Amino acid sequence: MKIINQDGETQIWVAVYMRHYCEYRAECDSLDHALGLLYWGLDDGQLSPSSIVEPSGNVIEGEELDEALENYYNERQSHQER
Repeated sequence: MKIINQDGETQIWVAVYMRHYCEYRAECDSLDHALGLLYWGLDDGQLSPSSIVEPSGNVIEGEELDEALENYYNERQSHQER
C-alpha cells in the first residue's frame, strides 16, 4: 500500500526486524502499523525488532524504539481497560 501525502510524496514507514538470523523489512502505512507489527511479532517470539525507518529517512532504533514499543503497549492496555 502506498500512501501519498498532499505534496505527492510517498509516505511509507518501514519496520525492520530479524527473524531466523535474517533481516526483513515490511512496508507500513503508519507508525502505529509499524509498531504493531514489531510489537506483536516480538510478543509471539517470532521476531526481534531492529528499527523503524520514517518516510523522511530518519531511523527509530535502540532505546527510542524500545520506548516507542512500550508506549504502544501501554496505549493498547489503557484502551482495553475502558
